[in-house]
Amino acid sequence: MTDSSTSRISASRLRHLRGELSDRDRDILQFLARHRYATTVHLRRVYFTDHATLTAATRATVRVLDRLLTNRLIGRLERRIGGQHHGSAAYIWHLDVAGERLTRTPGATRRRLGDPSTTFLDHTLEVTDTHVHLLEATRTGPYALTNVQVEAEASRTFAASTGGTRCYPSRWMTAGASWVTTSSL
Repeated sequence: MTDSSTSRISASRLRHLRGELSDRDRDILQFLARHRYATTVHLRRVYFTDHATLTAATRATVRVLDRLLTNRLIGRLERRIGGQHHGSAAYIWHLDVAGERLTRTPGATRRRLGDPSTTFLDHTLEVTDTHVHLLEATRTGPYALTNVQVEAEASRTFAASTGGTRCYPSRWMTAGASWVTTSSL
């Protein structure tokens, strides 16, 4: 986490930032709000698919993420994936102070971000990776993701002989086509 993640963003600055965001910027912030962490590659694969080359898509992704970083909408973890030779494409991103405030549901408590454990981060990135793979598969196949819920959104209550049992899957995704719908934990 960055040291700036604890300093305050004024309400007027937040309003100004909200007005400057593109639809894609808002989508990236919502994605990070739902998934908590995503790599540069995850975000490129979801939001930067219309570029002529992979290099062009990566450069555009890094430009947008750096702008969001400068405005304290997102932050990046100090640890990198893939080592030092992968440049800025090796970062893991999360919401920063302003991004958390913009995506927070009215009346909800502030999500405090601490430095995640390796186990938690690996788990969270696996959930994100599953969602990204399914999004890519639905772009080219006959299926569509009709419902995606991650972590707390995905909890379910099932009937049991001793009463309701709560299940907390990491993800709940529903895919469908005109002839079939399937759900998976």
